[in-house]
Amino acid sequence: MIAATKTKYIWQTKVNMRARVFVSCGQATAEERTTANCVKKLLEDRGFEVFVALETQSLNDINTGTINHLRMADYFLFIDFPREEIVPFGGASSQKNNKRGSVYSHQELAIAYVLGFPESIFLKHHDVELKGIAQYQMANAAEFSDYQEIPKIVQELIDKHEWSPSFTRHLRTTEIVRSSIPLIYDSLGNDRYDWNFYVKIRNNRTDAAARHCIGRLAKIWRDGEEQRLHDQSPLAWGGQSGYECLIFPGDTESLSLFGIDRDKNSYLYLHSQRDIPPQLPIIILPGNYRLKYQIVAELFPIYEFEIKIKHTSDINSMQVKLASNEVS
Repeated sequence: MIAATKTKYIWQTKVNMRARVFVSCGQATAEERTTANCVKKLLEDRGFEVFVALETQSLNDINTGTINHLRMADYFLFIDFPREEIVPFGGASSQKNNKRGSVYSHQELAIAYVLGFPESIFLKHHDVELKGIAQYQMANAAEFSDYQEIPKIVQELIDKHEWSPSFTRHLRTTEIVRSSIPLIYDSLGNDRYDWNFYVKIRNNRTDAAARHCIGRLAKIWRDGEEQRLHDQSPLAWGGQSGYECLIFPGDTESLSLFGIDRDKNSYLYLHSQRDIPPQLPIIILPGNYRLKYQIVAELFPIYEFEIKIKHTSDINSMQVKLASNEVS
C-alpha cells in the first residue's frame, strides 16, 4: 500500500485496457437471455469489456453491484424488452404501443441519466410505450420487432456513435507540456535546476470530482528491456504543495512526469515523495524508453498510461510523447 495523508490505495499490477459497456436489458425469457449474450459477444469481439445486469436483484445487489458497475462504466447500452400490456382505467388501451418495459431496466436507465453517459445507445421493442423520463431519454431510440435484429442494430449504432474500446469517461491524459525555463528543485537539500515535464490529466466525468488523485511511475523499459525502478512513490502535481490532487468535473490538472537536469541533460529525475538520500536519476543512458504511469482516485477506476522518450542526452533534440491511454 501507498499512503498519502489519510487515504490508502492498493496499486494493482494488472490493468485492464478496454472501455467498459454497461448493458441494461431484461432477461426474463430464454430469448431475451440469448439476445443479451449475443450482444455481449458482439461488444467483446469489438474490444469492449461488457457487464450485463441481471434482472432479478436484491436491494443489496443494486447498491453494491449495479450502481458500482454503472459508475465505473464508460458507455451505456439500453434495450427495452416488452412486458405486460398496459390497461388504463376504463377499458382497453387506445395506444398503438401498449406494453410496459422492464422495471429493473428502467431503474438502471434513471441511474444512468444521473451519471451522465456520453453517446448512449437506446433500443426499444415497437410495442413498448414510453412513459416518464424514458419519453425524453429514448425519444430517438431505434425500434425492433424481431429479437434477431438486435445485434445488427447495435453494431450499426456503435459505428454511428463512434464508440471506441480506448475511450474512458473518467480520467484521461490530453497532452505533455514542458516548462519554458529550468526550475529550481530541492533534491533532498541540494538545489538542482530541472526542465520539468508534465502531463495534463482531465476528469471527463460530469457528475463527480476525482478526489485524492495520486500518480506514480510503475514501470520503465529501455530499448524493449524492462529496467530496475528504485522509486515508485507518489509524484508531485503542478502548482500543488502535496502529492495528492483534486480534479473537479471537466477540469484538468498537471502531473509531474520527470525533470531533466539543466546541467546534465542525460539525467532524468522523478519529482516524488521519496525522501531517502541520495536522490538517484531514473534514466542516465541515451536510448528509446517507454514509461508506464498509474493514477488512482477515490471511487474512480485505476488509470494507466504510457509515454515514449527518445533520449539523446540533449534537451533540444529529445522527444517525449504519449503512447497510450488505458483504464482499469
